[in-house]
Amino acid sequence: MSLGTTLAGVITFFLGLAGLLDYYGHPVLPFSLTVVSVLFTSAGTFLLFGLITVIGVGLIVGGFVEGDEETKLTVRDVQKLGLTRKEVAVVPVGNQVLVETLSELEVVIIRCLSQGKDEKEISKLTGVSRVTIGEKLTKLYARGYITEKHSLTEKGFEALRKAEPPPVPQTNG
Repeated sequence: MSLGTTLAGVITFFLGLAGLLDYYGHPVLPFSLTVVSVLFTSAGTFLLFGLITVIGVGLIVGGFVEGDEETKLTVRDVQKLGLTRKEVAVVPVGNQVLVETLSELEVVIIRCLSQGKDEKEISKLTGVSRVTIGEKLTKLYARGYITEKHSLTEKGFEALRKAEPPPVPQTNG
């Protein structure tokens, strides 16, 4: 259950309901919400406040359904799953752990950065556009794997240490 989503839903639901009641002559708030009726027809105003009410109900239901069960695993679950290749960090959260993963491209980018390569060189080596590489660098920076100047942080070095080694090129002969 997400308390924030549920709370937003309750507020939205009551705001829509208050707008409908105010429009039909039963104000429940110390101010009028029917000022929007100047912009809409009667049907439009009814539809607007009705939609706000329905959105509120959706948020309330979503708050009860939504959860972080997909990202929070027990230590036993992590061991059962045998997370190895993409496992980056296991952060204890009470009796649960949060497993953070990186895509293979993100691991390759970290590996290239550790070798001193820049964005242009990484793009050329991977065959991925510079725009995509730039977006990945921004995400890696936001998640604490690299610094603003694209140097690896301790977390970045740890991710590189836990990642699979790069494939060894096969030679014919």
